[in-house]
Amino acid sequence: MQFIERTGGSVVLNVIFREQDALPYSTTPGVFAFRNYTLGTLEGNTLTLNRDYAWTEATIRKAVMYHLGLFLGMPPNQQDAASIMSPLLTINPSATVLTTGDIASLKTLYPQTLPITITGRNAVVNPRGTLFTVSLQNPQKFLIKEVGISWTDEFGNTGTVNRSLNGSIEVLSQTYQVLSLQPNRTYTCRPYIQTECQTIMGNAFVLRTPSSGSWNNLGSLPFSERKGSTVITTPELWGSAYIIGGELAGGQTTNEMWQFSAQTNSWQIRKAFPGAVRTGAVGFAIGTKLYYGLGNAPNLLASQLRDWWEYDTSTDLWTQKKDYPGTLRSMASAFSYQSNGLVTLGITWTPSGSNSLFGSYNRTTYRYTAGNDTWSYVGDSPINVAFPIGSFRLKGAGFILLTNREFWRLDLQSASWNSLASFPTDIVINQTQPVAITAGTSDAVAINTNGFFGLSAFINNANPSYLKKWWQYSMLNNTWTQLPGSTIDNRHNCITFSLGEKIYILGGQHTTQGGGLTNLRDWWEYNP
Repeated sequence: MQFIERTGGSVVLNVIFREQDALPYSTTPGVFAFRNYTLGTLEGNTLTLNRDYAWTEATIRKAVMYHLGLFLGMPPNQQDAASIMSPLLTINPSATVLTTGDIASLKTLYPQTLPITITGRNAVVNPRGTLFTVSLQNPQKFLIKEVGISWTDEFGNTGTVNRSLNGSIEVLSQTYQVLSLQPNRTYTCRPYIQTECQTIMGNAFVLRTPSSGSWNNLGSLPFSERKGSTVITTPELWGSAYIIGGELAGGQTTNEMWQFSAQTNSWQIRKAFPGAVRTGAVGFAIGTKLYYGLGNAPNLLASQLRDWWEYDTSTDLWTQKKDYPGTLRSMASAFSYQSNGLVTLGITWTPSGSNSLFGSYNRTTYRYTAGNDTWSYVGDSPINVAFPIGSFRLKGAGFILLTNREFWRLDLQSASWNSLASFPTDIVINQTQPVAITAGTSDAVAINTNGFFGLSAFINNANPSYLKKWWQYSMLNNTWTQLPGSTIDNRHNCITFSLGEKIYILGGQHTTQGGGLTNLRDWWEYNP
């Protein structure tokens, strides 16, 4: 008997009846012991068994199982007559069932029939769901019909998510978005794959969904304290955030770039920005590319900047693009939409005397088209009395909070503006040092319709007044709702961003009475 593997991964059993003298010999009676007996003939596709022997389905099955074991590398078993590897003929149908010894022999030869690994990261767990990744390796290209993951909570509730495969792929990694979990529960999860003949389970892992509205301290950042950095988040669900540049605790500026990946809950330093160091820059992501530029040189009296750069996240390379053509600005707002990006608002600084500056509010809006590296003017905003202190993007629109508490919606396709309900606080937001913590749940999640704003501190000369108020804005009914206050320590000048349904707040500064500054290096996540 021979086993022939075809190109598609299927296996054909080819039965060859040998000459009498070539048959195996044993002194123990059995089907493999006959030397002078013709078992049968195979002519073309027809198998003819010798009528003089009482063949049964069980004896034929036993012969096939024995030779299948030899093909897999299992040694004959003279001691256990029930083993499929016993060379004796048995009529007992149980002889075609794997015995304990057979299973042990197979496990020795094949300790893992189909290698499978699983990753499920707490970094992307939120009160309603998570992101699962199932990875497997299939070097022998067995046919896999289905790949999935199942889970059970502490109350016995179960669930599963899967995808049909019906292929013999060698390496596979599939990601599943699950938005059906319950908050504040513990889930035991296991990946699985289903072949034609069995279901193979991966190792179990446990995740816990947080409570809605919870704040979690994530420890210390891997980089030094900084402010004025630009954050660019990628558009995919629970993707990456890139922290570029900024001012360090000692007053120096940096061109460092750090990437935070939500799927792996990890930080990685990437290729530093090659242009002039700056603060107050803007940027956005289009596909796998980041676009970054404008802002202030370290010395405002020296210059504002108009250069514009592209960063390829797949190659870790920066390329300079066409300069921004409009009036110079910093502290602007920027959003991407499809293959374009918009840059709007901000402050334009001009010298006023030998050692002072005058800041004017910038109203123009420019569109950048990545495909042909061009800029175009698309109009003025109706805003001329304030500049942005925070923004987020939802449903194809940018939402911008201004220093005068006005709140505006910018349609990213038409570049049209709509005034929305003002930020509901009587606190006077300082014009020269805005301190709002702002972020919105990503529009990569189809059901997200809320943004979040927090006023961390009001700087009043040397006597700062800190708040921990936190608000939610609903774009469905244009209303604000005050939420329970944040539990993070008092701070301002934080770095904030959102990925999926989570909001991250990084570092910042704490001002003590008398004007002393303490730089903070911790970071937090908020689960809406």
